[in-house]
Amino acid sequence: KLTPKLNGAQAGRRRRTPGLRREEVAELAGIGVDWYIRLEQGRSVSPSATTIDALARALRLSKAEHAHLRALAKDGDRRPFAA
Repeated sequence: KLTPKLNGAQAGRRRRTPGLRREEVAELAGIGVDWYIRLEQGRSVSPSATTIDALARALRLSKAEHAHLRALAKDGDRRPFAA
């Protein structure tokens, strides 16, 4: 739901999608791009509560969305999705 324009991204740069780029989200949250990519891809990482809170602020999540993100980050017993 965030747009580059809302976050001060320069106009004129071509974008494939309407949302923020990984680099922009990482910068807004104050974390490294590689770290953000690992989180986004669901790799085996253990983000701190501070990192999760920073991402929630950067993404302007609601209280419910923030709580859901924290729950996802805490869940160490993740099982693969099965359709």
